[in-house]
Amino acid sequence: MIWFQVLNYFRAMGMSIREMKSFTTLHNGGISKMTARIELMETYRSKVIDQMKELEKTLEKIDYKIHFFKEMERLDKTKQEK
Repeated sequence: MIWFQVLNYFRAMGMSIREMKSFTTLHNGGISKMTARIELMETYRSKVIDQMKELEKTLEKIDYKIHFFKEMERLDKTKQEK
């Protein structure tokens, strides 16, 4: 059950099935493969941080558009009241 959760996390990170298999092979290699596993996880950590930054930029654009449309709507209502 725990491995299923781990694989779901990997998938959510964007890890390919090939990379998951590679990680599993490293995991089965015991302590001797620990450095490789750390490097793999650090690489994916960096990728997730980059994805978060891009999502933050997208969210800012969406918030701007919402504000813009609300302002247009407000101006239109004001115009109609006159």
